[in-house]
Amino acid sequence: KQAYLAGILRISYKSRKATHYAVADPEATSEALVHVETNRGDSTVTLPPDLFAPIVGYREAKELFFRALRATKPVHLLMLGPPASAKTVFLMEVHRLSGAQYHLGSSSTKSGLATQLLELRPPFLLIDEIDKMGADDQNILLSLCETGIVKETKYGRWREARLSTKVFAAANRITGLRPEVISRFQPLVFASYTKEQFIQVVEGVLTTHEGVP
Repeated sequence: KQAYLAGILRISYKSRKATHYAVADPEATSEALVHVETNRGDSTVTLPPDLFAPIVGYREAKELFFRALRATKPVHLLMLGPPASAKTVFLMEVHRLSGAQYHLGSSSTKSGLATQLLELRPPFLLIDEIDKMGADDQNILLSLCETGIVKETKYGRWREARLSTKVFAAANRITGLRPEVISRFQPLVFASYTKEQFIQVVEGVLTTHEGVP
């Protein structure tokens, strides 16, 4: 509510039971995250100096990612935009960090997602095509983002853990995502690259990470 009153968020959906918000001012959102509790000097996260280097532009988005990565409490980011707007490149850059785990929403399963979270306890969960996740997976994700609790029931037995996993996700659209899941993320809306910017991104990825001249 404070973010809404400050003009950072706008109401995107409202009913008698729930109110959902969207970013009204990306730069104001960047300033708001300054106030997220961080542990800059003693953070256990080691960030490579060239993190996000292949990505052209998106200065505010990069700043938000750095702050979310260093935050002492989970901050979840959801990138929205058309294809070829660097969303997956952001995820692949975070995937370079120790312990980060990648999921493709269209191919994840309830048991697979819960098992991976419980067994690997990743500090960062990366989900591409999050809008294509099934209802069961969305339930697991909602519990993780709301409370940090992940539960799994298998063959009449169950296990449970409380995690501090930060979720970074990407989608072309939010159709298919439950409103309560969307509400647990800080949305970042991306625009399409120009052809020249796209070529710069491709060259950056190939030369930096693939060793191509």
